[in-house]
Amino acid sequence: MDKLFVLLELQNRVQLAQSRDALVHIIVNETVKIIPYMHAVFFSPDGLSIRLEKISGNTVLDVQSLFATDIKRAIKSLSIDSSAQVLPLNPENHKIYGAVVFFRTDEEGFLGGVWLENDKPYSEAQIRILKELSTIYAQSLALWELRGAASVFSFLKNKNTWKKYIVLASILLAFLPVRLSITAPAEIIAKEAEIVTAPYDGTIEKIVIEPGDAIKKDDILVIMENQSLKAQKDIAEQEILIAQSALSRMQRESLTMPEKKIGLVELQQDVESKKIALDHAQSIKDRSEIKSSSDGVAVFSGSHPLEGKPIRTGEKIMMIADPTKYELLVRVPIDAMIKIPKDGRASFFLNVSPLKNYKGQIRSIGYQASIDPDGLVTYKILVKLPETTRDMRIGWKGVANIKGEWRPLSFAILRRPLISFRNLIGV
Repeated sequence: MDKLFVLLELQNRVQLAQSRDALVHIIVNETVKIIPYMHAVFFSPDGLSIRLEKISGNTVLDVQSLFATDIKRAIKSLSIDSSAQVLPLNPENHKIYGAVVFFRTDEEGFLGGVWLENDKPYSEAQIRILKELSTIYAQSLALWELRGAASVFSFLKNKNTWKKYIVLASILLAFLPVRLSITAPAEIIAKEAEIVTAPYDGTIEKIVIEPGDAIKKDDILVIMENQSLKAQKDIAEQEILIAQSALSRMQRESLTMPEKKIGLVELQQDVESKKIALDHAQSIKDRSEIKSSSDGVAVFSGSHPLEGKPIRTGEKIMMIADPTKYELLVRVPIDAMIKIPKDGRASFFLNVSPLKNYKGQIRSIGYQASIDPDGLVTYKILVKLPETTRDMRIGWKGVANIKGEWRPLSFAILRRPLISFRNLIGV
């Protein structure tokens, strides 16, 4: 009879609980009045897993401890299909007995449960009491679930209608899927162009052609300063004449004086070395006139900045390109780069025709960023233009837009601030 009164009192306590936390406190600490146990742990659903919320007494439960891990593993191995089932536990090689009580209702489903540990096995009568308690606790937990949902709706109901709609719209917009995109400077560049470079260290004396001129193969493009080269060639010619004259004299004298034949070999070698020096000087002089190796148009900024400029071997002077073969180069700053599919497309407009939109297929994406002439570090993306695009000119500039992957709108808005913040704190 005493057990019945205790059960009724416990039922009254849980029904009058002022909050869900108070209800959980009663479950783990007051149940011992009717069912003996050493420890009681309350758990609740957490997605596809469970969460350990509270342990009996004043002890703080460490959810990362081995004790908590063992409890989770044991609970996950049990079935929670029944509305309120009690399963006796008899762990092997342990003098610990216990039970797991699941709290479940037909309307709300699985709401939680309590793990009980005892040093003695539970009797059939005690298990029947636990089943009755599972029903009482499940109903009380379901009531608090409904109260929590009702409080949210009442909060929205008490606000002005337009404020409620703004909050809801903001939440929906935050998760609205959008495609990330980048906008970056673009330029029409030559495809498979001939790069004209300096053949040796020197000074550019004259640019023979003008930007955009039609060029034929073997046309002279640039004349390097060659006064010193002419002088070297003249000196080499004089030295070879002197060496040949000395060799001829020695050959005549050796006819009457055989002992002088010994010096003939040395003079012949000297003549050969002088010829090599002359050939080298002539080759350098010939290269002072830089010629085109293919047909096309001259692509460079202008002759005035180049004439009189000292230049090193291999330094670029201009390009000779086919005006009908070009592609789009997009320079993307490193902090604006996103994941771009290799088969993606780009849309762009040129500054000379801002009302006309063009499209092209991405041909390649730079694996590493590199420094541009203006000092900006960018990724280079090459875009193949359709064959029908014939109204463009090499050197024209504009702006390109490239689409990336789908992400929530909130991520797209906060992406750049997050990058700046991470760079600032260095984490």
